[in-house]
Amino acid sequence: MMTKKGVIMTESRIQLTSIFVRLKQHSVIPVVRYNTIISNSLWRFKYLKRNTNQMKQIVALLLFVVTGLQMLGQDSLKKTDTSKKFNQQLAEVTVTAKRPLMIQAVDKTIVDVKAMVSGTALNTIELLERIPGITVNSNGDISLNGRGGVLVLIDGRATYMSSQDLSSYLKSIPAANLDKIELIDNPSSKYDASGSAIINIKLRKNRNAGFTGNANSGISQGKYFRSNSSVNLNYSSGKLNVFSNFGINTAKEYIKDFYDRKFYNETGNITSSILIDNYQVTSTSNINIYSGVDYMITRKSTIGANFSYNKGNRDMDFDYQSRYFVNGIHPSDIGLGTTTGNNERKNTGFNLNFLHQYNKDGHELSADFNYLEYTSGNDRKLRNLLYDNNNALIEEDMFQYVVPVNSRIYAFKADYVHPFKNKMKLEAGIKTSVINNDNISGYFD
Repeated sequence: MMTKKGVIMTESRIQLTSIFVRLKQHSVIPVVRYNTIISNSLWRFKYLKRNTNQMKQIVALLLFVVTGLQMLGQDSLKKTDTSKKFNQQLAEVTVTAKRPLMIQAVDKTIVDVKAMVSGTALNTIELLERIPGITVNSNGDISLNGRGGVLVLIDGRATYMSSQDLSSYLKSIPAANLDKIELIDNPSSKYDASGSAIINIKLRKNRNAGFTGNANSGISQGKYFRSNSSVNLNYSSGKLNVFSNFGINTAKEYIKDFYDRKFYNETGNITSSILIDNYQVTSTSNINIYSGVDYMITRKSTIGANFSYNKGNRDMDFDYQSRYFVNGIHPSDIGLGTTTGNNERKNTGFNLNFLHQYNKDGHELSADFNYLEYTSGNDRKLRNLLYDNNNALIEEDMFQYVVPVNSRIYAFKADYVHPFKNKMKLEAGIKTSVINNDNISGYFD
């Protein structure tokens, strides 16, 4: 290997600058492909195979290409009066750039929601499904890079919901209300993650001066209609910032499953089989409100208060039909069943927060107090029928259960972060919480 460099000049001994040169693989000149830009008249190629004859051919070829470029440039200058171009004044210059979708930080991956073109027409759970590494199954369970039991935070605060209720809650938040999403594989001591991964959803806060606002609406039509609308308002003046987000979501979805199961004995013969046909239709409607105020006490200290309210209703109709076969070919029993359910939930939250930034390098002290009240009522009715091969009723079961839930959560936490010059940092914090659950379950035959 060797390095070859030199200076390119015209016949009038004028050095050429800012010329792009590409050296390609050739049957006669076996060199590694390499691109270079001639800057300050100096060109340089590295990793060339040491062969004197071949290097002479390379330099000759390079001089021929550059000379041709120079002749074309001089011919173009003769035909064009460039003095008029450089004497003109530009009224305005606009520089545009595309926002990156994902940014890799030291301890997390940050997804910029505003960089997603189709994000405004989606709700939050649909947006999460489109992010690489995140999986959401039919039960609402969220996994990150194959790891289940993910802790989902809203502005750094836990939701204290079951996976199904959390999925319904995220469906009620329009993606247009989101600022960014943080994916944390290995949470630090700052987070109470119980060893699992974290998805931190940051809601949008507009800090532009004056009164600003925007509205977003998205609709889709498949077998059923679905809509998602939101309004964001903000007022900022001096040290005060007030914001409010409103969202409405309606959707109707269906799931159709078909199963063909066969059971074998040790010799590989079919002993029985079953065909199952499931059909489920779910209708949901949600209202989401998120409002708050921030005030800068000093240039480095800020206090704030946030209020959140979410109400949702979910109706479900589920029908199934099953057919049993003996030895896989002889029809046997037939099963029919229906399940109807209604779930109503309401979440109310209040937050007080404080932040002091010692400098712009991440040295900070923060504290939060949270109150969350969660109420829900789940009412389901089930009916199962079993018929023989002659359509005679063998068995009938009816079942109903009502499960109301009422929870109150009080939580306080404080965190301290001190970064060092070698990219290390010290994190310390405290957290305490009180949870009061009042659940009464009723089951009826």
